[in-house]
Amino acid sequence: RSWIQFSGKDGIRTRVLTGYRPCKTSTTSKLTTVYDQHVRFIQERGLNTTPRNKFDQDLMSELTSWIDQHIRIIVCLDANEDVTNGPLHDMMTRLGMRNAHTLCHDIPLPATHDRGKSPISTIFVSPTIHPLKAGILEHGIGIEGDHRNMFIDIDENNFFCIF
Repeated sequence: RSWIQFSGKDGIRTRVLTGYRPCKTSTTSKLTTVYDQHVRFIQERGLNTTPRNKFDQDLMSELTSWIDQHIRIIVCLDANEDVTNGPLHDMMTRLGMRNAHTLCHDIPLPATHDRGKSPISTIFVSPTIHPLKAGILEHGIGIEGDHRNMFIDIDENNFFCIF
């Protein structure tokens, strides 16, 4: 995970977090995937968890702390699981986070991985963030990769001020 904080009027703070939630993939080498790197990190520290559970626990703890500090949050996430239901969706919902794309569109989200059948990437926002627009580009448009690129448009007054 990586984040940046923006500060506005009256002490308003908005943090934008990007993250990659590891998925277990089959490879011939146990050295190269993010999941395998996380397994080694967890084993070296004697923790009793999995990379995905550790990511979820750390993310939940971090977001809860920020919410308690009244920091507004935007989470751009490759979740590697359907973001419209499942454990991650439930966790984000419990925190009051909302899917920016479903806020702006009354249609099902498309698959976001080039070989996928469901949306596994998305942007979640705090209840006080009100996107004007949100979109998911076609495969191959924008930054190259195996996921579709996404965006949200937020009014600067909503981003930096209370209203």
